[in-house]
Amino acid sequence: MKTSDFLEKLKKIDTTVPFDAELVIGDDWMPQRVTGLYHEPPHTFIKVESPTTYDEDDFITREEQKATRAAVMMALQEAKKIAENSTCDASTQSAQTIITWLEPILGKKN
Repeated sequence: MKTSDFLEKLKKIDTTVPFDAELVIGDDWMPQRVTGLYHEPPHTFIKVESPTTYDEDDFITREEQKATRAAVMMALQEAKKIAENSTCDASTQSAQTIITWLEPILGKKN
């Protein structure tokens, strides 16, 4: 990408952001801050901080993932029962909201 194209894209983004945003690269779950910018013809370099390393303790285990998924499945089944059997409109509406939130977490409809 040429510097002019990059700057033009940044200018377009700048017009849509109502505050002075931090410039980062990477994924939204592990961004790296831009720490410098320099030019050595014919290249312009953007320097970023070193990636942060994470300990295994920072991630949930497979057993925890399974337990969480099981809890979501149980909550979804309970919400479906309420939606089908409740005579209270507020309860039915709340159950439908829960179903709408939980089904995408499981990746399929149960």
